[in-house]
Amino acid sequence: MLTVTAALARPQEIPYRELDTLCIARYRITDSAGRTVAEGGPTDAASLRNGTAELALTCGALAGGEYTLVIESFTGGAKADAPLPIAGGWRCVFCA
Repeated sequence: MLTVTAALARPQEIPYRELDTLCIARYRITDSAGRTVAEGGPTDAASLRNGTAELALTCGALAGGEYTLVIESFTGGAKADAPLPIAGGWRCVFCA
């Protein structure tokens, strides 16, 4: 498991201030050569607190080394509202 802390850049602006939850809709993990070694989504939704959510994702059994988490999109949730897709391209390097 890999825990990701995601923070909204503008948590006080509409429509983001209305969100209660956040999940990673689509992600992949690449090795140092750029090969995809794991991918998935969506993750379980996590509660947003002060514009920040702690999200857990499954990365499988990774050998030691440097990897890159590539998040392609998030989905925000609010009571009685349609899910809010948040598209982009986020990258984070980590070591296993």
